[in-house]
Amino acid sequence: MNSSVKRVKLSQNFLIDRNVLKNIEKSLPELKGKNVLEIGGGDGRLSEIIVSKKPDKLSILELDRLFFEILKEKFSRFENVKVFNKSCLDYKIEEDITISSIPYSLSKDIFKKIVESESIREGYFVVQKEFGEKIVKRSFLPISIYVNIFFETENTFDIKKNSFNPSPKVDSKLLHILRKKSYEKKYEKLWDFLNFLTQNRNRNLNKFFKEFDERKIHTLNFEEILKIYADKYIHSY
Repeated sequence: MNSSVKRVKLSQNFLIDRNVLKNIEKSLPELKGKNVLEIGGGDGRLSEIIVSKKPDKLSILELDRLFFEILKEKFSRFENVKVFNKSCLDYKIEEDITISSIPYSLSKDIFKKIVESESIREGYFVVQKEFGEKIVKRSFLPISIYVNIFFETENTFDIKKNSFNPSPKVDSKLLHILRKKSYEKKYEKLWDFLNFLTQNRNRNLNKFFKEFDERKIHTLNFEEILKIYADKYIHSY
């Protein structure tokens, strides 16, 4: 089977540059004692790196039936590797670290689910460069605020588009996140609240929150956002 087969329907672009794969391997911690989730196993190149780090368990999600079968066969001799033919969005996350090259079209939905998981403490993601920069630069966007409230974020290195087959239209980056705040039930309305704030980003705060002056909503820092949310929805922070 030629692993470079184009899977356009599922937005799959396979990372084939050996130097980039080596850099990812160097960036990853040792995984002994860890349960790892890989979202979108593809042709298994990243999976091989993860396996070499000796995790206690690796769960690979692959929605494409063809590559699911390839991955099952490829890792059939590893008792600690399980392959699932399902989307991350339909999977109950129980692992504590995720290492994934994710479909760019699902980045926002996947990161939202990662934030809301009770188990994920750390993640390494190959993401679209623009998306990663919005996260790291703490842009005033719902997904950027959401991720940064619960995780420390850092750009590890950039990846040129010709490192993939087929080549996407844009460059990528390896994004590292590390949990700093646990997600709890009291935050279940936070996502909708962030969407409300960003949709009204250029309006004055005191139009909605009387305790503020005429500052614009987009000048709020993350601590202020959490304080307003707590006062409005959970009454303590």
